Amino acid sequence: MKKKKNFIPILIGIAILMVVLTVSAMIKVNLTNKEYVNKLYKTAVFDKHVNKERWYQQYKNTVILTNAKMNKVAKQANKHAFIQQNKPLLKSHVLNSKPKQKELYGYDALILPNFSNDKSQGKARFNKYIYKSRKIIYRAASKKSGLIIDLRNNLGGSSEAMILAISPFEQNNKALLYEQINGINHSIELSAKKSNKGTTLFYKANANNLTVKDDFHSVTVLKDKKLMKTKIAVLINNNTASAAEYVLLALKGNKNVKVFGAPTAGYTSSNTNYKKMTYPAGWLVDANKQKIYRNDPIQPDVNGVNKKNIKKWLNN
Repeated sequence: MKKKKNFIPILIGIAILMVVLTVSAMIKVNLTNKEYVNKLYKTAVFDKHVNKERWYQQYKNTVILTNAKMNKVAKQANKHAFIQQNKPLLKSHVLNSKPKQKELYGYDALILPNFSNDKSQGKARFNKYIYKSRKIIYRAASKKSGLIIDLRNNLGGSSEAMILAISPFEQNNKALLYEQINGINHSIELSAKKSNKGTTLFYKANANNLTVKDDFHSVTVLKDKKLMKTKIAVLINNNTASAAEYVLLALKGNKNVKVFGAPTAGYTSSNTNYKKMTYPAGWLVDANKQKIYRNDPIQPDVNGVNKKNIKKWLNN
């Protein structure tokens, strides 16, 4: 009679190996998360209502075994911080959102949506977002009428793409806004360099030690005509956030811009990256250095989106 094989020792061995691997992975995650806690404590700016020392004492020795848990811990320090995870944090933060043209109240409107860089898809999407926006802008300018820029429900993403997209309304080599890091104001500016291929526009964040230098901070265009006399009505709401608030502060420096709607979401802080963590290292400051935004909402010039008020502004 053939003797049956005993698989029990093999199964026990596999089970033990899986436990060892799981525990090893959890230990690794916990060590990384401890590193994140220390990084936040040393270099992040904390929300005004948070006691930084109390937060650190609570979490410096806490076992944090998952990225989801660390994400909550980071957000307790600053609501703008997050840990990159396999699934998007916000379903509405669509990577391939495209600028659109729409008619509102008899005027051309640029619907400027959220946009996130995706290096796996190359530079083409980044360029296309900017080209499409500028096309809508110049088309409206050819009619010699005002323009509406709709930032409602723009949750942010790439401030580089968005500010380059509205560059016809921004002067080159002039501070559009500031990032205040360690008490020092670093300007956000546009610069231009002409060549036989056209004009290359550069987004310059002068906090160079915190700026990722990659291909996603410049675009080459055929023309760089400024439209500083064009009247603009900007629409905002409680879902205008993060990079869209960069755009809003940049536009508010233009005297021909008026903002309508509701206060923004208040993610007015300057993010940087460390491994899989994105966190704020500074606050945003308006171009006149009159106000520091510490995750404060940006207020509209006129409350509500009212057809009569918008037409009065653009016709004036």
